[in-house]
Amino acid sequence: MRHLRPAPVALLTLLLLLGTAACGSTDERAAPAADAASTPTGDPDTSVSDDTVSDDTVSDDTATTMGAAGIGVADLRASATFYSEALGMSELTTFEIPGYMDEIVLGFDDSTRGASVVLMHYTDGRKHDYADNPVKLVFYVPDPTATAAAIEQAGGSIVLEPAPQASLGGAVVGLAKDLDGYTIELLEAGTGPVE
Repeated sequence: MRHLRPAPVALLTLLLLLGTAACGSTDERAAPAADAASTPTGDPDTSVSDDTVSDDTVSDDTATTMGAAGIGVADLRASATFYSEALGMSELTTFEIPGYMDEIVLGFDDSTRGASVVLMHYTDGRKHDYADNPVKLVFYVPDPTATAAAIEQAGGSIVLEPAPQASLGGAVVGLAKDLDGYTIELLEAGTGPVE
């Protein structure tokens, strides 16, 4: 039987916070306001009016969502700069778990635009292989060709030039590698099968 080591509490907390923020953490159906109307008997008025928020517009705080994906990197600062210059990501926060790892959390300024990328650099003294791991990060971008050029300019490499892919309904797809060899898939925004 294989035993998995539990993730650090700080990382789990981060992922939970990001997941909660992504799906909304307030329930608009919560208890009525203090000045809510009451019935003639003094009980709160629980009738439903036409201006009540429907269940379709209220977030489901119990839904499972993906908040972030973490990748190990050889140089935190260089990788953060790469993802900023190549893909327009911003540094959202940093974490230090003494004796284990340092992290930079990247995302987009508009927090509704997808999951975050957590750049992780281990400081536990053990040797870690950061190069050419079989991981792919998928980004929906307005112009895959321009983004591929930005990736090259930021120090990455192009594996597959952006081009229409018949198996994806003609969506333009390109593949690149970041500074540590992680695959970056560029998929034309609005055309993906799972977007």
